Amino acid sequence: MLRELRFFFKDVIVRYAVIVAGVLVLAQAVVLLVSIVPKDEPIALHYTSYLGVDYLGAWYLAYGLPMGSLVVSALNLALAYVLAKRDKLLSHFLVIGTVLVSALLLVQVALLARLNA
Repeated sequence: MLRELRFFFKDVIVRYAVIVAGVLVLAQAVVLLVSIVPKDEPIALHYTSYLGVDYLGAWYLAYGLPMGSLVVSALNLALAYVLAKRDKLLSHFLVIGTVLVSALLLVQVALLARLNA
């Protein structure tokens, strides 16, 4: 099992995609740590151009975005590992998709930080 996992991470695409996704999740957490200050009043957690702010909540609920990104990254990586034995291309699509999802969630976190600044 560990030998197969080592061979899975020897693939350059997988290795760099995992590193980039990890950095993006870490960047999401850092942006929130810097910009969201714990306070008693609710903060805006979602904004649409039609309705404006449509979801308010406690400050700690904003950390659900990096946690969700981490969970999605872990699930995609586990599924890519399982599928790597059968189809390498599909495994690469999954790990690259993980990077794209993490990047989009970083944009969402940056906009959330700007909204609550």
